[in-house]
Amino acid sequence: MLNPTPDETTTEVEPEGTEREADGTEREAESTEREADGEPEAAEAALIGEAEGVVDEGEIADTGVFLKGLIEALIFVSDKPLELKEIARGARVDRARAGELLDEIRRDYEERGLSLTEVAGGYAFRSNPLYAETEILEKNESRTKTDRGILYVETRAWNQKEEPVMSLRRRVLLPCREPR
Repeated sequence: MLNPTPDETTTEVEPEGTEREADGTEREAESTEREADGEPEAAEAALIGEAEGVVDEGEIADTGVFLKGLIEALIFVSDKPLELKEIARGARVDRARAGELLDEIRRDYEERGLSLTEVAGGYAFRSNPLYAETEILEKNESRTKTDRGILYVETRAWNQKEEPVMSLRRRVLLPCREPR
């Protein structure tokens, strides 16, 4: 088939390392693998801090603000509370400095909707109890679990303008202070 008709398609093979744009011009293909000279690929370079656009901590006017933001981000994206040593490693600071920064972050969030709390041996952001309250409506002993009690509670929450935003009633099974 020497001259294809308009409804027939043909496939052209491009020389290795080039791609064809929609307008027919050729351009150099972007590599997603390691180059022969050993340069890391873009994703790996970003992780190890060698990517273009990665900010060097030394170039930042206020390193404390940068580190606090970095620690906040680490805690927000974690699916579990982060231990102090994990935070220090992630922020590339010693544990004492990480502890100081955590204290500053905790103070920064004191009167906001979130609070930085120590939970399960690590740190996590939780909703601030300043904006919610729980009232016990009813207490009952569990018939099947003698060391547990059933509480019927109502939790109410407000926004920063002190407007009610949530009310929830639920029953919860909790350990008793003194088993029967």
